[in-house]
Amino acid sequence: MIARANVRPPRGPTPRLPRTNDWGIARFELDYSASAELPISRAAGRARARDRTLRLFDTTVALRPSGRALGEVSFDLSREGVVPFDASARAEGLGMSGLVGLFGGHAAAFTGHVAAADARLAGQLEPGAHLLDGAHGDARLVARDGEVRRDLPFLLYLASASGGLNPFASTDRVRYRKISGAFTLAEGRVATETFVLNGPDMRIAFNGGV
Repeated sequence: MIARANVRPPRGPTPRLPRTNDWGIARFELDYSASAELPISRAAGRARARDRTLRLFDTTVALRPSGRALGEVSFDLSREGVVPFDASARAEGLGMSGLVGLFGGHAAAFTGHVAAADARLAGQLEPGAHLLDGAHGDARLVARDGEVRRDLPFLLYLASASGGLNPFASTDRVRYRKISGAFTLAEGRVATETFVLNGPDMRIAFNGGV
């Protein structure tokens, strides 16, 4: 999946490292082929190895078809068979479909643009396991000026529950001017207490989990 990987020393004079247990420092660049599963075209940043911890920081990930994510991640290399990690990131210049697709969601169910998005996630990498298995974290999202398809589970429920009183019941999409929400992930369950969709046709306030 990776077309090219280039690891090189920092540009300019070699920085004088403090007297710590650091044993490696580098810059990295990764180019991804168009056939890669994740919608990533390029990643670049800095890496530091200390004891049995690898930290990637000042990292910028270019996304397809547009937008980027900025953040950092630390990997604990002290355990055999699993690699615990702790990551934080924020997104810029991204469409809603791209953000949802990045996490394996129903990308085609959303249009609009992301005004603000940030997240923190901790878990562990393990052969044969999904990235989110056993992970926990939280995220915040603000999106503007788009549509959401009705075949999403909670919107289907709202449409069927309100019947003819709901203008959304007779259409397959709902328009929105703004979506905002705060989410938590724990034990394989995503929950929200503050999901709000404001649009010209209706306003939805939702709390719960899946």
